Amino acid sequence: MLNILVKDFKLLLFGDKSSIGKKILSLVFTALMLAVFIAIEVFLFTMIIEKVKTYKGAAPLYLTLFLFIISCIMIILNVITAHKLFFNEKDIEQLTRYPITNDQIILSKLVFMVGTHFVTCLMFTYPIFLAYGQILGRAPMYYFITLFYPLLSFLFEGGVALMLVYPYKMALDYLKKHILVQFIVALVFMFVASFAYSRVLNLFMEIVINNNLNMLFTTEAINSLSTTVKYFVPINFLIDVFLGNSGRFFQYVCISLGVF
Repeated sequence: MLNILVKDFKLLLFGDKSSIGKKILSLVFTALMLAVFIAIEVFLFTMIIEKVKTYKGAAPLYLTLFLFIISCIMIILNVITAHKLFFNEKDIEQLTRYPITNDQIILSKLVFMVGTHFVTCLMFTYPIFLAYGQILGRAPMYYFITLFYPLLSFLFEGGVALMLVYPYKMALDYLKKHILVQFIVALVFMFVASFAYSRVLNLFMEIVINNNLNMLFTTEAINSLSTTVKYFVPINFLIDVFLGNSGRFFQYVCISLGVF
């Protein structure tokens, strides 16, 4: 199984036919983008928590909001990873040379998927947990137990990804055979992305120019967020567990195992 894990690692990082130089540049660029994303998310999260920490129960709401957004990102990344692991034709051909069963192949790929999820999710979430703990003065044990958040989050995020990976593969196969559809999908995506960017930019300009930043942290805004967070199931249950509400653990596990 160790040989398969090593092969999957090479497949995920060096699976294409590009030159070594391009692969290194791609890895460096990816690392820089991750660093920028993490720096921005920590800066925004810290700024928000500093402003809302005086409101009772507001800080956990914004923690849940940030981790829910990261959870959505992790599901997308897990779908892409699962597609590379389970539906690579050359990989399937190579595996026929190994004296192993299909169960061992699936298990090894799941183990590798858990590992990549843990590392990536830890990079995204642990800085958030650190900032939250430092601002609100959490106990030392908090910093230890939050290291295990990625493992538990995989039950749900990995389960959803495995449910979506086959439809994702079918959609890619369909697009590869229909150039016109590819063009239409690309146009729609560009339109939606441009529209979303314009709305976010307009909101940002309105807040900055009119100095309305504090309107995001009013009692009404926090009450609205509190209502919204209730629908972030089951991630809100998992976050409650790490904040001390252990009764939510059983609910999270039941929903996640049902999905997985």
